[in-house]
Amino acid sequence: MLVNKDNALEILKSDVTDFLYPLKMGGEFNIGKYKKLIFTLDDITRLYKTENLIPKKLLSEIYLTAEGISNEPPHIKNFDLGSMAEEIMEKYYMLLSGKSVDDPKPEVGRII
Repeated sequence: MLVNKDNALEILKSDVTDFLYPLKMGGEFNIGKYKKLIFTLDDITRLYKTENLIPKKLLSEIYLTAEGISNEPPHIKNFDLGSMAEEIMEKYYMLLSGKSVDDPKPEVGRII
């Protein structure tokens, strides 16, 4: 589904519900639903990259999702939930700093 400013929160909530609730209720992990959540977050970073104002509910949903994952046992079915929570927090920080997943990443550190 195409993410835009009018439906970003609803799509995000839907993806979070599809991924996180089965994990919380019975420890069921679905990598496909996780990837869909990450793709939605990627689209959201692209969408809000140049915006000065980002809805609080959107930021809250992203933050609480990462916290919800990090509060689970660190490994379920050989998946590292800690690194998954970190990946979601990276998207959160991108939104706060006006960056997106499409921004180039430096190969080496700066030399001063």
